Amino acid sequence: MLVAVWLTACAGQVGGLHSDLTERAIENALHGRPSEAALRLFYAQHPAPLWIVDGMVRPEAGIVLASPDIDTYTLRDIVRRAQKGAPADLIAAEFALSTALIQSAAAARGTGAGIVFADPNLAPDPVGVRTLREAAASPSLGNFLRSLKSGNSLYAELAGAAATQAGALPAHLRDRVRSNLERLKALPPELGRRFVLVDIAVARLWLYEEGRPVASMPVVVGAAHDQTPLMVATISSAVLHPYWNVPPDLVSERIAPQVLAKGHGHLEALGMEALSGWTADARQIASQDVDWAAVSNGRILRVRQRQGPANTLGTVKFVMPNRLGIFLHDTPERDALAGRPAYRSAGCIRLEDADLLGRWLFAQDWSPQAPPETTIALPETIPIYLVYRSVSVQNGKITDGPDPYRLDTSD
Repeated sequence: MLVAVWLTACAGQVGGLHSDLTERAIENALHGRPSEAALRLFYAQHPAPLWIVDGMVRPEAGIVLASPDIDTYTLRDIVRRAQKGAPADLIAAEFALSTALIQSAAAARGTGAGIVFADPNLAPDPVGVRTLREAAASPSLGNFLRSLKSGNSLYAELAGAAATQAGALPAHLRDRVRSNLERLKALPPELGRRFVLVDIAVARLWLYEEGRPVASMPVVVGAAHDQTPLMVATISSAVLHPYWNVPPDLVSERIAPQVLAKGHGHLEALGMEALSGWTADARQIASQDVDWAAVSNGRILRVRQRQGPANTLGTVKFVMPNRLGIFLHDTPERDALAGRPAYRSAGCIRLEDADLLGRWLFAQDWSPQAPPETTIALPETIPIYLVYRSVSVQNGKITDGPDPYRLDTSD
């Protein structure tokens, strides 16, 4: 029961506590709330009230009361009664304000529909416990609440420009701005001290430190029929001189028809080999022993490309664990990175300068000289955001941008 832990901590903040009275007050304040489960879990673990100090509601509650996303009329009445210092009213205000914080944070970030949140710690908080824990752990509750309200820096930049140009944007651009804001607001309020940003729409990558870009490069992203997904993840490691395990759909749709048309020697010409399975001890299968017709019709076969100058992944791939198998990698195809934005990969992200990214991720000089398939863990995981911005802010002005996947283009 949360009362046993929480009452002791409350005793110094809520005057006139009586355990029987307070237990009833806690149960009355909690029962039936939309966020009851989250509140019970948080307060069973958290050793002190979040909103009550010295028998009064903290002034930071005013930031929550100013939120446009909650019923502030009822909340104001609860807080007003609590200011008289009655324990039951203070406890009711504590839970009401925490509920309002959960609701406000959920509204501020939206649902993140269409975005893959590979790292659950960076996803919107569907229950609310993480939001309360982050608020409690923040050095400044006020700053934490204000960051929720203003959104992350990418969202704030576009929202600020849109507010400045209100009424001056053409209708189609207003619609695009709304779509872009909806996607951007789902990102965490704090993007991280260091993070990687990939804008799929313009096929470009930026490295950020302390809120500012310190380097950028063109990249190749997915074609319209093999789109790079919008994603929030963390880069955890680098694999040096990797094999390329060809995705099964590409084996079926591309490799098998080529072997059938050009003969068994074609697999070797591609620097590829067929394997008996997906385990580390899988054995190589001679091309002539494979039923390529069955593979072209959908039979799953593991095919990998050996290391070497023609390897599709180049000398290194950077791993960002996710269920779709998306990662960043070097490429031998430099011509694809020249000129206009390139949308021609099968979904993964090809880098113009993998060595630059490696040095930045490891925060030191690094040498990609190692045996094949050597995995090196990063000193610390780095957040990466794959976003899609069909508008941009240039010198404070919003301008149209490419929309290669037609996410914001109405026919």
